[in-house]
Amino acid sequence: MKKSLVLIVLGVLLISIGFFMYANKPPKEINNNDDVILSRDEAINIMSQLINNVIKVYEKPSEVFDVSQVEDTNIIKINNYTETVSSIFSDKGILQLENVMFNESKFITKNDSDVFILNINLNRYGNSKINVDKINITKNTISGEFTFYSYDLDSNNNLNYYVITKSISAIKVDNIWLIDNFDYNN
Repeated sequence: MKKSLVLIVLGVLLISIGFFMYANKPPKEINNNDDVILSRDEAINIMSQLINNVIKVYEKPSEVFDVSQVEDTNIIKINNYTETVSSIFSDKGILQLENVMFNESKFITKNDSDVFILNINLNRYGNSKINVDKINITKNTISGEFTFYSYDLDSNNNLNYYVITKSISAIKVDNIWLIDNFDYNN
């Protein structure tokens, strides 16, 4: 009986010490937003917005840029190129954009202070359903594989189904998420 009483007192004492330590623990350190790693859902939301903006650059440039049509050509003059692309792409992403070619023609052409973009009928990804296959999140980067699903009917009413997987990455620069890698053509 004495042994049981000692064990009960010891158990109550340990529980009391544990409760006291839990109640008096220091508060968790609060991080500012620069140190917080995003949740998967937050990262997917950011990437979805960025991907939609990038697709518009290629497929609907007049929705992204202030443009004017150059007569009798398949090019459009961009009046706000630098400020617009720097709000969507990192320096590496801008370089990648400026090196994209379609049918041996550069998508972006710079001539003195003027910038032109090919006005070609692209619609590869704009109407696609986008699925995240893999995503990696760190403090200042988000990368992953995104799959674009789309379908169309050809002239014979045959259903064509397309699945394209692309690697995409974004980096955080001055607290703004920018596309660092998205190869539209591959």
